[in-house]
Amino acid sequence: MAARNCLVALSKIKAVGFEFGTLLASESVSQNPANPCEDSLAVLTALQKRGIKTGVLNVPQSSKYRTIMQPEFSGLSPEQCMFVGRFSDDIKSANEAGMFTVLLDRSETAADFGQQFSILYLDELLHYL
Repeated sequence: MAARNCLVALSKIKAVGFEFGTLLASESVSQNPANPCEDSLAVLTALQKRGIKTGVLNVPQSSKYRTIMQPEFSGLSPEQCMFVGRFSDDIKSANEAGMFTVLLDRSETAADFGQQFSILYLDELLHYL
Protein backbone atom coordinates (compact mmCIF):
# COMPACT_ATOMS: atom_id res chain seq x y z
CA MET A 1 0.00 0.00 0.00
CA ALA A 2 1.46 3.34 -1.02
CA ALA A 3 2.25 5.73 1.84
CA ARG A 4 -0.49 8.22 0.91
CA ASN A 5 -3.13 5.49 0.62
CA CYS A 6 -1.97 4.07 3.94
CA LEU A 7 -2.40 7.43 5.66
CA VAL A 8 -5.87 7.86 4.18
CA ALA A 9 -6.84 4.37 5.35
CA LEU A 10 -5.48 5.04 8.85
CA SER A 11 -7.49 8.26 9.11
CA LYS A 12 -10.70 6.21 8.73
CA ILE A 13 -9.95 3.75 11.57
CA LYS A 14 -12.63 3.81 14.29
CA ALA A 15 -11.93 0.44 15.96
CA VAL A 16 -8.97 -1.83 16.63
CA GLY A 17 -9.38 -5.55 17.17
CA PHE A 18 -6.59 -7.56 18.71
CA GLU A 19 -5.80 -11.25 18.41
CA PHE A 20 -5.81 -12.39 22.06
CA GLY A 21 -2.11 -13.30 22.18
CA THR A 22 -1.02 -9.83 21.07
CA LEU A 23 -2.06 -8.51 24.48
CA LEU A 24 -0.01 -11.04 26.46
CA ALA A 25 3.60 -10.86 27.61
CA SER A 26 4.29 -14.47 26.63
CA GLU A 27 4.24 -15.64 23.02
CA SER A 28 2.42 -18.76 24.22
CA VAL A 29 -1.00 -18.29 25.79
CA SER A 30 -0.57 -21.65 27.56
CA GLN A 31 2.54 -20.42 29.41
CA ASN A 32 0.74 -17.73 31.39
CA PRO A 33 -2.66 -16.69 30.04
CA ALA A 34 -3.23 -14.07 32.74
CA ASN A 35 0.01 -12.14 32.17
CA PRO A 36 -0.72 -9.08 30.02
CA CYS A 37 2.06 -7.38 28.13
CA GLU A 38 3.35 -4.27 29.92
CA ASP A 39 2.05 -1.88 27.28
CA SER A 40 -1.33 -3.55 26.66
CA LEU A 41 -3.43 -1.68 29.18
CA ALA A 42 -1.79 1.66 28.41
CA VAL A 43 -2.35 1.21 24.66
CA LEU A 44 -5.99 0.11 25.08
CA THR A 45 -6.66 3.05 27.39
CA ALA A 46 -4.98 5.55 25.06
CA LEU A 47 -6.94 4.27 22.03
CA GLN A 48 -10.22 4.46 23.94
CA LYS A 49 -9.44 8.02 25.08
CA ARG A 50 -8.99 8.90 21.40
CA GLY A 51 -12.48 7.58 20.71
CA ILE A 52 -11.29 4.36 19.07
CA LYS A 53 -13.19 1.24 20.04
CA THR A 54 -11.12 -1.79 21.06
CA GLY A 55 -11.80 -5.47 21.42
CA VAL A 56 -10.41 -8.98 21.12
CA LEU A 57 -11.36 -10.57 17.83
CA ASN A 58 -11.58 -14.18 16.79
CA VAL A 59 -10.62 -14.43 13.13
CA PRO A 60 -11.64 -17.78 11.67
CA GLN A 61 -10.00 -18.80 8.41
CA SER A 62 -11.81 -17.50 5.33
CA SER A 63 -14.00 -15.40 7.56
CA LYS A 64 -16.61 -12.91 6.60
CA TYR A 65 -16.48 -9.52 8.26
CA ARG A 66 -19.65 -9.93 10.30
CA THR A 67 -18.50 -13.23 11.82
CA ILE A 68 -15.35 -11.74 13.33
CA MET A 69 -16.58 -8.41 14.65
CA GLN A 70 -17.51 -7.82 18.26
CA PRO A 71 -20.97 -6.37 18.99
CA GLU A 72 -19.36 -3.08 20.08
CA PHE A 73 -18.03 -2.68 16.53
CA SER A 74 -21.47 -2.90 14.96
CA GLY A 75 -22.28 -0.17 12.50
CA LEU A 76 -18.68 0.08 11.32
CA SER A 77 -17.49 -0.98 7.89
CA PRO A 78 -14.45 -3.26 7.55
CA GLU A 79 -12.47 -0.28 6.24
CA GLN A 80 -13.02 1.47 9.58
CA CYS A 81 -11.48 -1.41 11.52
CA MET A 82 -7.89 -2.41 12.15
CA PHE A 83 -6.80 -5.91 13.11
CA VAL A 84 -3.58 -6.53 15.04
CA GLY A 85 -2.36 -10.13 14.93
CA ARG A 86 0.65 -12.42 15.06
CA PHE A 87 -0.16 -15.24 12.64
CA SER A 88 -0.44 -15.51 8.87
CA ASP A 89 -3.91 -17.08 8.88
CA ASP A 90 -5.31 -14.30 11.09
CA ILE A 91 -3.75 -11.53 9.00
CA LYS A 92 -4.89 -13.12 5.74
CA SER A 93 -8.44 -13.63 7.01
CA ALA A 94 -8.68 -10.06 8.28
CA ASN A 95 -7.39 -8.86 4.89
CA GLU A 96 -10.07 -10.94 3.14
CA ALA A 97 -12.64 -9.28 5.37
CA GLY A 98 -11.40 -5.87 4.18
CA MET A 99 -9.81 -4.73 7.42
CA PHE A 100 -6.58 -2.74 7.78
CA THR A 101 -4.04 -5.26 9.13
CA VAL A 102 -0.99 -4.91 11.33
CA LEU A 103 1.45 -7.70 12.22
CA LEU A 104 2.79 -7.63 15.77
CA ASP A 105 6.28 -8.97 15.09
CA ARG A 106 7.97 -9.04 18.51
CA SER A 107 10.51 -11.60 17.22
CA GLU A 108 11.53 -9.31 14.35
CA THR A 109 11.01 -11.96 11.67
CA ALA A 110 10.12 -9.39 8.99
CA ALA A 111 7.39 -11.77 7.83
CA ASP A 112 5.07 -10.58 5.09
CA PHE A 113 1.55 -11.98 5.39
CA GLY A 114 0.01 -9.18 3.36
CA GLN A 115 -0.34 -6.80 6.32
CA GLN A 116 -0.25 -3.07 5.70
CA PHE A 117 2.63 -2.71 8.17
CA SER A 118 4.38 -4.40 11.09
CA ILE A 119 5.17 -3.26 14.60
CA LEU A 120 7.46 -4.60 17.33
CA TYR A 121 5.51 -3.17 20.27
CA LEU A 122 1.83 -2.38 20.74
CA ASP A 123 2.51 1.21 21.74
CA GLU A 124 3.73 1.87 18.18
CA LEU A 125 0.03 1.92 17.20
CA LEU A 126 -0.31 5.21 19.03
CA HIS A 127 1.96 6.89 16.46
CA TYR A 128 -0.51 6.00 13.70
CA LEU A 129 -3.91 6.43 15.36
